[in-house]
Amino acid sequence: MTTGALVNARVNYGYGKVAQNLGFAYSWYRPQTGVGALDASGLFGTVTAYITTDASLKSAVPPSDASPNWYGAYDSTLTQPGDYFVGALGTFFIAAEFLPAPPALVFCNETFTLSRRGETVPGPAFRGGGGQNPTTYATAFPGWIKAGDRRQPSFLHLPGEVQNPTSAVLLPQSIPQQILRGDILTSAETTPQVWQVQSADLSFNCWNLVVTKVDV
Repeated sequence: MTTGALVNARVNYGYGKVAQNLGFAYSWYRPQTGVGALDASGLFGTVTAYITTDASLKSAVPPSDASPNWYGAYDSTLTQPGDYFVGALGTFFIAAEFLPAPPALVFCNETFTLSRRGETVPGPAFRGGGGQNPTTYATAFPGWIKAGDRRQPSFLHLPGEVQNPTSAVLLPQSIPQQILRGDILTSAETTPQVWQVQSADLSFNCWNLVVTKVDV
């Protein structure tokens, strides 16, 4: 008797065979805490995976800068959405595993820290805005960012100012905190960039964020 579990097992076996012939070995991480998604404590082993931008897995298609969407052939018996693969083609997080479709992965081009400002308390002479000590919920979580075509004015609304750009960000389900509007993302660049979350949507695949660059 054919069952869903049997079909999935056979599909996984087939994807595993494809990976053995065409893939590479990737370090497999599952974040255990909010301190470093790729920390040694989250290293679960090695997975041989064939990763491509072609959803049919039939041919190699050059990646597009505008899309983070990649697909994998590997045995997903033990993996789950939110896990990371680090290896030959870069860093990816698993967005979805809906067999018999090939697993969906997101290519990571940046690493983020997620924090949230505390409550505003009166400052000297009871002026507003003092004492907003941020709380950090996650550090060093790789994700994807792409500049958008929208612009936002600064809080000061000065004449002739250069407006702040918006960007799209994708982060895995495994980030250990619900992301809220107003949260702060800081990138791990030579000169860190700071982004404020304007909208946050948790889909079946991952966190979909619209962020605005802010000056600090």
